Amino acid sequence: MIVFKRFWPLLMVPMLFFVGCAKPKERIVFPLPPDTPRIEFIGVYWTQDSFEKTPFESFQRGILGTGQLATFVSPYGIVSNGRGVVYISDTQSRNLRVYDFNLKTVEYYFKEPVVSRPLGLALDSRERLYIADGQVGKVFVFGPERQPLFSFGTPEEITLPAYLAVNERLGRVYVSDAKGHRIVVYDLDGNYLFSFGQLGSGKGGFYAPQGLKFSADGELYVADQFNSLIQVFDAEGRFLRQFGERGDALSQFESPKDLAFDSDGNLYIIDGRRGHILTYTPQGKLLLVTGADSLTSSPLGFATPRSIHIDVNDRIYVSDMLNKRFSVWQYLSDAYLEKHPLKEEDLEAILNKVQK
Repeated sequence: MIVFKRFWPLLMVPMLFFVGCAKPKERIVFPLPPDTPRIEFIGVYWTQDSFEKTPFESFQRGILGTGQLATFVSPYGIVSNGRGVVYISDTQSRNLRVYDFNLKTVEYYFKEPVVSRPLGLALDSRERLYIADGQVGKVFVFGPERQPLFSFGTPEEITLPAYLAVNERLGRVYVSDAKGHRIVVYDLDGNYLFSFGQLGSGKGGFYAPQGLKFSADGELYVADQFNSLIQVFDAEGRFLRQFGERGDALSQFESPKDLAFDSDGNLYIIDGRRGHILTYTPQGKLLLVTGADSLTSSPLGFATPRSIHIDVNDRIYVSDMLNKRFSVWQYLSDAYLEKHPLKEEDLEAILNKVQK
């Protein structure tokens, strides 16, 4: 302790240097100016050490080290409560990771594994967490204090629950059955209601359906993985329309995996065999391709992305299985830009960096 006190003034010198030299974070947006930016890259996260640090925290880490860091094995489902807490299922560790961006902490959701192969996740307004278990064929539900509430699903009802969509207005949970090639519907207490779809490539037929989300007007969008298209249904399972085709062009699909909507109704789609996000307008027009053209380890790209989630703040989260991480983006809505405006110097810095 005496030695520490003796050298403390010397330690303060580099700390003050780092604080004094702190630079504002450069912003990365898509598309590039002069086009209107629509999405901003925030960061990628592997471990607790991935959180953004203040100069003092960086100095602390350099002196004290990081200790043992929790890393992903096979991240899959992802969901946020919209208040800085993100849940990511890890299929190989039979657990979930909880990233708290407020406290800058990472921990396991379960002290001991409770689920066998956690896939898709969903949260409702009561902070109940729904976990699709692809191995036991059930959906497990936990309360806000991580207490087990109930589970649902039988072999007769569902074979391989993959992704989830909670519709509280209707009081229902929609589950994609990737092996049964259908969507199975339950009430919020886990009672079976009905299912729709069957193996096929025609309208309303599925081949391993994956992610599913409701639009603001109550239409259910489903990523039909091996038919390489997006199908749209009403809440009762009646087919409405479909779009997309198989191919390797940027606007085509190979293996659509999951989808989500921002507050303006734009649709975001990830493809398990692509390194980018496809964004469509509510009218179905391709608006933006974000990320890399192929599978990549670049922070701006993906390698086998598995899930996408957009929270109430238009924060976008994408789980990236092969890269063992998740990435965070921000839709530049009018409300967000009002609080975080893109200044002229930001745009100039972006352009200068690209031109170099």
